[in-house]
Amino acid sequence: MRNRWFAVALFPVLALLGSDAFAQTDLTNATSFRIRSNPAGDRHKVVARFRDVPLLAIPDCANPASVRIVTSSGDSDELPLDCGNWQTLKFGKYRYKAAAADDLSVQRITFGDGKLYIKARGAAAALLAGSESFAELRFSVNGDRTKYCGRVATLAKNTTKKLSSRGPTSVCTAFEAERAFWDTLRLVDNRETEAVALFEQAVTEIPTDGRAWFLKGMFHMYRQSQTLDWDNPSQFVLDEVDLAEDALFEAVPLLPADVRIPGFLGSATYVGGVTHNDAARTQLALDRMRDAIVLWPLFNIFNFAGTVGIHVPNTDPLFAESVGYVDLGLGSGCSPFTDPEICGNAGRAPHNVEGSMMLFGDLYAKAGDESAALAAYQLGIVFDDTDAIPYIWRAELDDRVATLPARIAAYQDADPLNDPLIIGEGNYENCLFCHGG
Repeated sequence: MRNRWFAVALFPVLALLGSDAFAQTDLTNATSFRIRSNPAGDRHKVVARFRDVPLLAIPDCANPASVRIVTSSGDSDELPLDCGNWQTLKFGKYRYKAAAADDLSVQRITFGDGKLYIKARGAAAALLAGSESFAELRFSVNGDRTKYCGRVATLAKNTTKKLSSRGPTSVCTAFEAERAFWDTLRLVDNRETEAVALFEQAVTEIPTDGRAWFLKGMFHMYRQSQTLDWDNPSQFVLDEVDLAEDALFEAVPLLPADVRIPGFLGSATYVGGVTHNDAARTQLALDRMRDAIVLWPLFNIFNFAGTVGIHVPNTDPLFAESVGYVDLGLGSGCSPFTDPEICGNAGRAPHNVEGSMMLFGDLYAKAGDESAALAAYQLGIVFDDTDAIPYIWRAELDDRVATLPARIAAYQDADPLNDPLIIGEGNYENCLFCHGG
């Protein structure tokens, strides 16, 4: 199965989708933002207008659109938009119209020509406590790809019945935290300290923001991985992995549709179990990762392989289980043509293929499978040769091909101290080997 998959995948790939099509954009000019509540506080009318709004994407049915209204004391959660209710107007404008409903829902949106108008009304949990420190309107045009957020903190009216503001509009904390996250992982700018503070502020301000909890957890995983020593972890590593697990645990129930997060939670739990020398926590991690594989096999099998497989000896049954998951994923038929984000470079990881193939090749080399390891490394090289963005760890791939027999021999002898590090192991470029550059 391995060789058949690689034979197909090694055909030249000449049209990679390598650009980052994601954007978190602040709405910087609120001309008005009003929330009205009935005396009971359980029904609301929200009207917001913004100017100077860039048209970064158009509404379509390929990805879900939604609106979210958040105050310092309440959260509407995602209000989904029916893609069939969009109309294309003249001069690059788009209109959304929907009938009123009992629950809080969006009735009207006008988007385009530098403007955004949104009206929503209906029953919802209380949004106004009478002493709000901010209010936010979030507008997702197509899932997580293009999102807008407008926050007002200067409030003309601020009671249990009415909140109003004409600006100025301030930066949304969660959006700035996300930008700092990706700037750091993409090696655009080292904003690590800033990202940590912003994520802590974001989840303190809005404890129901599942995405902020999720990315907070992932960023702490990144931080602990940079100096991880499995056998002699520093206090910094122990603290960071605990923060990662706690944040991902919070994210799971807040984002139940995102079936990646249980797998990442399992990975964080595993590192925590091993580094804290906690057998029960390690077993919980294995259970979590296996349960996550049931939720989404193609994605979550690699959480297991990339965490457990790089750590345990190649004689451990858990290592054989890890390599079996790699076989399963590579034999699935997923490719940059069938799923350019998960199995290509079109998503948040601009070198997903090159980095993944280095990891898979390392695992196959650790297993003693020279042909599968070589095929994986060569596939990574093919993608780098055709990619518009050079892979900054290309020398690592070339070296692995040149030294593969010696690499395998080191794994197979009786001395574990001479085993080459697997990409992502310890502090060896974890996260960055796919996301960096």
